Parts: sequence; C-alpha cells; structure tokens
Amino acid sequence: MPIEPIPTNDLVPTICVGGAPSSGTTLLADLLDSVPGLICGPELYVMCIEEAYRFDERFKPAAMAQRHFATRARYSADVAFFNRKYLGATGLTEPALHELIAASDSLPGFITRFARHFAGYRGVALSAFAEKTPINVNYVGEFCRTFTNGVFVHVVRDGRDVARSLTRRGYSLYEAAMIWMQQVLAGRRAAQSHGRVVEIKYEELVNDPFVTTVQMAAKVGLAAAPAAIEVCFNSNQYRAGLPRVASWSVPVFDGKTHPNNPLQVLSWKNLRWLESLQLVQFQQGQADPHVVADFASLLGEYGYGIDAQDQVSRIAPTHHENCYHEYLKKSSNLERHSGFALMMKPEKMTGWSRRQYESLKALVRGTTTESEDVSVS
Repeated sequence: MPIEPIPTNDLVPTICVGGAPSSGTTLLADLLDSVPGLICGPELYVMCIEEAYRFDERFKPAAMAQRHFATRARYSADVAFFNRKYLGATGLTEPALHELIAASDSLPGFITRFARHFAGYRGVALSAFAEKTPINVNYVGEFCRTFTNGVFVHVVRDGRDVARSLTRRGYSLYEAAMIWMQQVLAGRRAAQSHGRVVEIKYEELVNDPFVTTVQMAAKVGLAAAPAAIEVCFNSNQYRAGLPRVASWSVPVFDGKTHPNNPLQVLSWKNLRWLESLQLVQFQQGQADPHVVADFASLLGEYGYGIDAQDQVSRIAPTHHENCYHEYLKKSSNLERHSGFALMMKPEKMTGWSRRQYESLKALVRGTTTESEDVSVS
C-alpha cells in the first residue's frame, strides 16, 4: 500500500495522558471521552514505544508482526505496538490495522487515521483525540517533539494512596514506593522541560472533575460546558463497557468504576505509614536507606503533607534524583521483557541462578505479614 502523508494542518489535535499506575488516568480518560468532539479509546500502547516515534520502514514491519518492544517503565513488561486485546473494541481487524500502519509515514499520521476510523466506528464527531496509557509518562519528550499540536497531561496522586492500591495487586510496599517515584519523577522532569505538559492532581480532579476537564479540552482548542460533559459522562456506555481493574476500583460516578476516592482511604495516611515503609526497607538490612526520605521529600514537593509526628519524616531529605538513577542502574541487569524484578520467574532470568533470584526477591520484596499489617492499620 502506498504511503499517503497527511498534511500537518489536517493532523488531529492529540492529548496524551500518563502517570504512575492507579493515579487516576482512567478517570481522566473517561472524562475526556465525554467532551463532545474528543474521543479516547482504551490503553493502546501506541505512545509508550520509543521506536514508534520514528515510524520508519524498520518499525512498521515489526509493529505488524506484533514484535514486543522494551519500555522505560521498569515495572512494565515489553509491549507490542497497538494493544491487540482491543482490536474488537476499536472496530478493527488485524488486516485493517496493518493497512493503517502501512499507509502512515509518522506516528501522528497513524493516530489521525486511527482516530478517524474510531470516530466513524462509534458514530461520533472528531475534533481531537486522547490516548491514555500510564507508562506514556516515560515518553513525554518524544511526544512533544513529534506531536506539534499535542498536549501531555501528567496525572499525579498521593504516593501513599498509589502504594495502597498497588499492594492490593500483589506488589510489596517497597516496590509500590519505587514505582511511584520512578513514574512521578519522569513526569516531573518533563513538565520542567516542555511547555506543553500539564500536571494535574488526582485529588483535584475528583473534587471538581467536569471543570478540570473543560480546562484540559481547552488545551486542544475545544470549548465545552461542565454540565454538558457531566451529561455525556453519565451516559457514556462505551467507556463504561471497557474492562476495569477490580482490585483498585470502587464505584464513584453513576455506575462506573474508577480508582479509589481519596476520601475513602484516609486511614491509610496514618502516623506510622513512613515508619512501615522503613521497616520493610531495613528488615533485610540491605535495602537502599534513602528510599523512605526520598519518598517523603517527593510527597512534600507535590503538597502531600507528612504529619510532623511521623519520626521518619524528620530524616534529612536526600537528592531523590540520585536515588532514582541508582535504582535504574541496579535494575539494568534484569531482563526487561519480563517486567519489574519481582514479577520475574526464575526460569525467565538469563544468567541468574535460583539462589540469586531468591536473594533479590528477599532484598526487594523483603516483607512479612506483620510489616504489611502495620502499613495498613
């Protein structure tokens, strides 16, 4: 199929959403999809692959062949371009997807072609497109350079609530804290470097969802009234029908499910929270001694207060940037396609013995029922 470049002025304005997992990106996607003329599909994995931003003749055959690409999110497994799980939900077949890829000369061109198809499939008007995949936050620079008419939205949530949610999915408290720091720091650095990056806090989004959505839509030239968005939101059967992660979702708006409302988890922010994280850290006597202070420091920078009675908060903050890079350095020896260290199976680890794996697991997961109980009391 011949390549058919789309004129720059005809490319669809695009909003890219990312953040730490369980930070409210799904809620924002639901809200954006309820703005007349703005559509948002499921998590497609189209903006979280470095090679996709080149969209050259080496990338396109690999994308069609469902090759898995490494991501910068250390907790994430490698991903294929375009999440095939949602072919049916987007009205595509594998041959039709191949046609869209083959006809495109750039990622913005592919997104425009897909958005036109997707809007036609759903029978709605198209003025702008949004894509939400949490690990998009690791590719803000590529997005801003490639999508000249785009806006990136970084959603930030209190790291203690994120950690609570992730522990319910099987992560240890230490893993959850590291994931939150890695993803938030990636978005924070991008927001400081690029003028088309907007940071919003989940708590503010929940408190005033429709006004906040109006502000986001205005970034791509769309005007809408909060009341109109609310009506569309409460009748949005497409978004309501997409699968949700039940372990971190509770009803919030009119029969739909979204990440936990912070008002329901205030008991998680108790005086012993950081002390619990410190207990997990030092239980094996090996974990990074700076993680707790760095976690507390980053919480404070986003205005998430630490009670003065929490003794751990009095640790002098270290430079969490250094901690972050040390974490990446320690993670670089791991097979990235298998995901974050603790999600790996010994048989999938090249050059690692079971003893080394168990030692790593003890180092990072290093937690007992007693320490986990302390963390959620």
